Amino acid sequence: MTPHAAEDLTLAAVLSAVRFSRTFVHHILRQWGLPSLAEDSELVISELVTNAVQATGVTEAKPRWSQLAGLATIHVRLLLFERSVVLAVWDRNPAAPVLKDAGMDSENGRGLPIVAALCERWDYLPVKDGKCVWAELAVQPDALASAGLPRRTPGSPATLAPEPNTDLELLRRVHQALKDL
Repeated sequence: MTPHAAEDLTLAAVLSAVRFSRTFVHHILRQWGLPSLAEDSELVISELVTNAVQATGVTEAKPRWSQLAGLATIHVRLLLFERSVVLAVWDRNPAAPVLKDAGMDSENGRGLPIVAALCERWDYLPVKDGKCVWAELAVQPDALASAGLPRRTPGSPATLAPEPNTDLELLRRVHQALKDL
């Protein structure tokens, strides 16, 4: 299935990437007519980008110039489908993300549990030179109408087709979108 819309952003793997990715997501969702998804999407992208920076970048607030030589980049992609928005973050570290059980007084380890709580589903895909962590947020049907996206009418041929296996189909779409980077 082809997305209705897709937008990409490449950032240096530094802490300011988190703020820029939130701003990017906020503006794209408003452009798509989906401001109701902005708050949750901004939080999800913050967590995914933070993990990508921690996995491959510089985590000091004011890095020295010498630390920036050979700096890694991360890639953010938003995909709009009929019933969902997929947020994907690529980094060059092939290690799988780890869902941790953070203790009550722990200052870290809550990012992926937050993503899991806000999203329909999330996962990662190993890709050439790294991994892509993605998360899918549901779009309410009434939000699509207000965004001006086409809606199917009952009885149209598209509604008579069998439902695809959404997990495999979603992975294929994310995989293709990553290839298109």
